Amino acid sequence: MPALPEKRLLEILLDAVRRSGGEAALLLEPGTRHPRKFRVRVNDEAFHLWVYAWTVTHGGGSGRPAEEYRIQMTTVEPPLRECTRGHTLLLGYDAALEVFAGFDFVAHRQFTPGSPSVQIRRAAMLDAQQRGLGFSLKANGEIAVAFRPEFLLLYARYRDEIHHSADPEGLIREMLGVAEAAFSEEPEAPIIGRVPPERRRLVTETSRLSRDSAFARRVLEAYQNRCAITRLQLRLVDAAHIVPVAHEDSTDDVTNGLALSPTLHRAFDNGLIYIDPSSFRPRINPRRRADLAKDNLVAGLDYLVSLTDAPILLPSVRASRPDPDLIRLANKVRMIPGY
Repeated sequence: MPALPEKRLLEILLDAVRRSGGEAALLLEPGTRHPRKFRVRVNDEAFHLWVYAWTVTHGGGSGRPAEEYRIQMTTVEPPLRECTRGHTLLLGYDAALEVFAGFDFVAHRQFTPGSPSVQIRRAAMLDAQQRGLGFSLKANGEIAVAFRPEFLLLYARYRDEIHHSADPEGLIREMLGVAEAAFSEEPEAPIIGRVPPERRRLVTETSRLSRDSAFARRVLEAYQNRCAITRLQLRLVDAAHIVPVAHEDSTDDVTNGLALSPTLHRAFDNGLIYIDPSSFRPRINPRRRADLAKDNLVAGLDYLVSLTDAPILLPSVRASRPDPDLIRLANKVRMIPGY
């Protein structure tokens, strides 16, 4: 696979930060390619993120195993510099699978110049494409991690815990277990309680992120990545829970999901718009509408009203369509008049 253009790789990294829950700004240094430096904000936390990244390619000549893929660090000199105010990552990216490969930065910051390479098994990247995460364990105990873009910041936070685990096989088993459960249509019993205390937080966060990722993937696929109300795609669509996540009866089933553009997602979560469970038409909450009029904040409301003329887009697979009972419950939870 040919190397990705520098601009495209930067776009992929910025998008991965966004998809994993953060916002990033590129810190430009004239003439510098490595590391790519970003300032990242996640909620109230801000930190620097330095990324060394190359395109993942096949391992090389005929003497290499067909399973072996790698990055080649041919454009840098040792030792690799490490960020002291945040995180530093050593990554590869496979554009065909749309997954990253994460390598042990500490183990590879020193290397012999020439044509240094770091390997990962293809199977690990295929696992990541399917269920978010994949692992490649070498005979010397070194771990390489494959992950989808929405796992980037989780990987950054736990880089050392993952690569320097005293029990790498156990860690891989636990993280794959929660990821597999999240992406399964019939999740197995959770294994969090059996995880050693020192890595419970990592596995717990992996479980939560895997569930979020699996839910979003199922919902967006059901709606063909189109907003259910506007029909827009443009990679500007979120997976919204119909019944809020905090409610005890909320589920991660696709029937509790809607694909919505970010503005409509926020309007739905805030109860400004809701769905009529009988007609599947979006409606304007009259109570919220009155509140906005009182505060003289109705600019744009006519646009939302225009979106109530037609029923929402429904998935072609009937079993994936919104559950009317969940819509009724959501309307009650959000205190929509009449529910």
